[in-house]
Order: sequence, then C-alpha cells, then structure tokens
Amino acid sequence: MTPLGKQLGRLMPLLAGALCLLDLSCILAYEYEVDGRADFKSMRRQTEVSYAFSISVSNCLWKLAITDYPLAGASTEVLGDGQNVYFLTKTNKFANDPNMESSKWNFSTLRVVPGEFPIDQSPHVPQIWLAYASQCYFASDLKGRARQVWEYDDVNLVSIEHTLPTKWAVKPEAFGLPANVVYANPGEFYVNREGQSTVMPAPAPYNEGFTNFIYEVVGFTNVLENVVLPREALFSRFSILQDGKSKEQLRLLSVSKVTCHFVRLGLAGPIRLEIPKRTFITDYRYRLPNTLQPLTYMSKLGVLLSEAEIKKTPDYQSRILEEKAAQIPTRLGVFDHVKRAILMIWILCISVVSLVIMHRLNRSNK
Repeated sequence: MTPLGKQLGRLMPLLAGALCLLDLSCILAYEYEVDGRADFKSMRRQTEVSYAFSISVSNCLWKLAITDYPLAGASTEVLGDGQNVYFLTKTNKFANDPNMESSKWNFSTLRVVPGEFPIDQSPHVPQIWLAYASQCYFASDLKGRARQVWEYDDVNLVSIEHTLPTKWAVKPEAFGLPANVVYANPGEFYVNREGQSTVMPAPAPYNEGFTNFIYEVVGFTNVLENVVLPREALFSRFSILQDGKSKEQLRLLSVSKVTCHFVRLGLAGPIRLEIPKRTFITDYRYRLPNTLQPLTYMSKLGVLLSEAEIKKTPDYQSRILEEKAAQIPTRLGVFDHVKRAILMIWILCISVVSLVIMHRLNRSNK
C-alpha cells in the first residue's frame, strides 16, 4: 500500500466519526465494548452479588464475559448471533489440558438456546444484555410484548417463550438501546407444581394488572458528541402486597444496578466463542415435537455437531425410541376398541338369533 493509501486508511475512522456527528443514521452500524460492574440484591432471598463484566457488541452480534463471578472454579461467557444464544461455563483451568483427560471434572458446559433473547433463570445475563446489547431485539416486531429479564417462577414458561405486556422507549443516540422498559403483569400468577403449570388469578385489586418490573437508565456517558451509552442503569422487580388497597401499592422484591467503567468504540478482536475441547453440550435447537427436553451430548473436539451428526447421538436415538414407545399404548387402545366393538356386535347377533329361536319355539308350542 502506498503512503497516501495508508494515510487515507488512518483517516477513514475519523471521517466516519465526523459523519456520525452530522447524521445519526450511521449509528445503525456500530461496534463497541463496555467494561463495567453489576450489583444484584434480592430482598426476598436476602442475597447480594457483585461482579465485573465485559461486553462486546457488533450490530446484532454480542458477547458477554463475567470475569469474577463468585463461583469457585467457573467463568461464564455468553454469545448471541441473532439466531442462537450460547451459554458457556468453563468449570476449571484444566479444561484444555491433555494430561487431565481422565478427570471427571475436566469438562465445560455449553447451553445452546434458539432465538436472539438470552433466556436464563439467572437474571444476571439478561439484565446486562438489556442495558448494552438489546437494540436489535427491541427494534424487531414485538407487538408490545417482550420476554422477561428476571427469573421465572414457573420454569415451563421458558420453553413456551412466554411474554408480558411491555412498554419501552429507545434512545437513538445510544445505538438504539432502550432508555426505559416497563413490564406489566396482566393479573396472573404462574405456578409450577410437580412439573405442571398452573395459572392463578391475582387477588383484587391486582387482578386488574400491575407493574412487574422497571428498567431505567439514570445516567449516560458521552462516547462522541452525539453518541452515548448507559453509564448507570437500575432494575427493580415488584410483586403484590397481601393487604394492598390499590394496584399501585407494590412490594420491592429485588433491585439491580449496572455501572459502566470504560467504553471503547470498535473491537479489540473478533467476537467469537472458544469452546474447550471437552464440553458437555445441552442443545435446545433439536427437540422432538412432543417433548420440551433438550438434546445432550459430549463434544471432545470443541465444536458443535451438525444436524446430521446430532441425529446419530445416543440421546437423539433414545428420544426416537421413547417417542415410538409412547405411541404403542395409543395403538393398542385403538385395537382394543375395535376388538371390543366386534365382540359387542357378535354378542348382539347371538342375542338376536336366540330371540328369534325362542320366538319360533313359543309359536310352535301354541
């Protein structure tokens, strides 16, 4: 490359930034990284958790790394590519050590969930994602309903992609990220009893609906003159009061906060997930029609299996056998009904013949 070409190459990012100052439409293409801290406090469980995180975003592709989560021997990375979300937990530092192959603890876990929403029973990942990487989700056609970013009372709601009435307002200067989000409960409680889902109406006055969750950015940090990102954001979850007189009287269940410590425009490296060689994979993309259970398999090469390879796994084959076995009682039931009908017809015929014979005998005796 000529010296002039090199100089133009260095000027291109500056020219792009200058254009962004004049026209916010170019923010639709964006790349940035945020380092920060997350604090979670549950009043109901009386627990507190605090840890550092780093998130990289390139349009609808993002990766979150939780660097000092207080769980011994584990680290968490989550990647979303717009089609699937990958939750990787590295269990120990020997995951890639060939000398530790015989250790039963020497593997990591990867959970693959279809869709762009990072559904998780832990609120930590969805809430950080909401603050810094949710613009593509809220730009889609949600029809006024969104998936929740806190834990589910009924885990079955995770599989059926349960949504709640939601209102939000985005901030164009923040790459289209939401500035506030309000989830409403329609006046129902979702209960799981022995694996069975039950919907129960909330007592009055909450049966008319109430505010379930509020997300609000309380401060932005300037990235460029016309570009900002959330500097601090709060999450508040609510429930009903036992003696509440109005649906506005609510009990605070939990409060969370994310704080941005550092912002970098552009990426330090490519956004990708390094899967350790020995990884136990739970894949929700391949589920048989009549089951909500995911497929599981152990990967020893650090790569995901193709669909053809997955259909050869023992778990998939066993699911096929279970599916066929579940249909056997139904088929036997059909055969039983046919045999019973034939038997009833045979009994009816014998009865009619007997009546005819008895009638003729009576007439002959007269």
